[in-house]
Amino acid sequence: MAIPKLKTANWNEFDQSREFTADFLAKILPAYLASCRWFGAKNMAVRRYNTELVVPLRSNQNTYFLLIIEVLFETGHSENYQLTIGRASLDDSIEENARIAEITADGDKFLMVDALYLTRFRNFLFSNILTEVSVLHLDGNLIFERGKLFDQVRIDEVTSKVLNAEQSNTTVVFNDAYYLKIYRKLFRDANPDYELTYFLSEQAGFRNSPKFAGAFTWKKGAFEVTMGLMQEKIENTGDAWTYFLEVVREFYAGLAENKVDTRKLESLPLYEPIKPADLSKVLAKAIGDQTIQDVRKLGQRTAEMHLAIFKEKYTRRFVPKPFNTDYKAWLLNRLIYHVDHRYHLLENNIHKLKGDALEYANEFLKYKSLIKDRILNFHSSELNSSRIRIHGDYHLGQVILSDGDFFILDFEGEPEATIRDRKVKQPPMKDVAGMFRSFQYAIYAVIFDKKSKIRLNKEEQFQVGEKYYAALVNLFLDSYLEVAHQYGLDVGYSKEVDFLLRYHLLEKAIYEMGYELNSRPDWVVIPLKGVLDIIKHYVNGK
Repeated sequence: MAIPKLKTANWNEFDQSREFTADFLAKILPAYLASCRWFGAKNMAVRRYNTELVVPLRSNQNTYFLLIIEVLFETGHSENYQLTIGRASLDDSIEENARIAEITADGDKFLMVDALYLTRFRNFLFSNILTEVSVLHLDGNLIFERGKLFDQVRIDEVTSKVLNAEQSNTTVVFNDAYYLKIYRKLFRDANPDYELTYFLSEQAGFRNSPKFAGAFTWKKGAFEVTMGLMQEKIENTGDAWTYFLEVVREFYAGLAENKVDTRKLESLPLYEPIKPADLSKVLAKAIGDQTIQDVRKLGQRTAEMHLAIFKEKYTRRFVPKPFNTDYKAWLLNRLIYHVDHRYHLLENNIHKLKGDALEYANEFLKYKSLIKDRILNFHSSELNSSRIRIHGDYHLGQVILSDGDFFILDFEGEPEATIRDRKVKQPPMKDVAGMFRSFQYAIYAVIFDKKSKIRLNKEEQFQVGEKYYAALVNLFLDSYLEVAHQYGLDVGYSKEVDFLLRYHLLEKAIYEMGYELNSRPDWVVIPLKGVLDIIKHYVNGK
């Protein structure tokens, strides 16, 4: 694939050549960004591209440039992206997606490349973190910092490679022991992923998330932009989503293998904590001891994460807050907007639906007024528990398994939310609701999988799945609340817990509808059912 060509007088003065910068923005950057998986605005009309910042980074005989690129859209809003550029020989073995342009400069020809694909640049970043370098610039400082993790670790040699799995960020692994996540889309504030990782590791001593290893940040006065976050690599056997998909498959297979009469599986009332000893023998055996232990362990680790954050009494970003009218106004404005947006989306896409999805969609449209009533029925003055910083996008995919335990990752928050909304202190029950929605998704993902060989008709699969779901979330909730009450995590008493949990389950399900309608309409039945279950609970006066 041919790449564009440009000329410049002096590569080392890229940041000072207006002509070269203008050519780069007009002739090179648009096509290159469109080819990058991490550029999230491919389908939006762009008015122009600007270089918000260009910082030269010099190491020995090499000069690299760290760019913050402003993309201004025809709608009037803008987004900022990070790109690091360097030079490579024309015959160097460089990944196709890292080749930006062919440059003629200083009487020489070479490649302009994404510098993260150069071993020498990756190792340069690692060295800067270890030595806590500060790069001075007219517009501010690029600050590198390291974590306590390296106080006990000696680094004699560095190896590195770029991982190709991620979409929105780029991750480099060093010495097969540390991950450096390069944030491609940037925010004019500290990234919540950095804030929570640093806090949990360096201040709270929480053991079940990756330890903070380092970061680099652009700072200008009180203004800061998190550019990269480095964490320890936790050896693991995969994420909890993949693990629980297999657990669900084994559950259904076990029913057939053991010839279980599924009518004898008890129907537990939803969201009422239950201990393993209180499950019926038939249901407990069908679920299995290992799954019961795993679900309770995940509930325990979730509560411990929240407890670590809740205990902070001095750091402003993490000190708990009570419910108040300001929070209520913020919450209701967001949720009513989401409801209206999802209704509009559903009406425009209802022709794509059939079967259960169409039936649930029509029912959802019928309940529009009642759903809004439930959202508006948020009386902050009646809530006595605390709001804290939470994970914000908590689901099985954000958890990995390592040596029989669970570790929590990726604290960036809801992808659709603004950076400030992601940092608003919210009820811990919102994270619990997110995990519960993920359990339900795992069950239906197996049911909808055409490769699944479940020996039940569709109606029986759904009925059994709902019984299984109720048992899993009730076991999780019992373990979560046991830790919360034992160690003083202020989540409120039973009625408040139930209200906040159902409220945020409704919020999460409404939020999910947008993704499903845009990406896989057949699956919209899952969030639609989630919404309707909550609404019917209130319709029936429970």
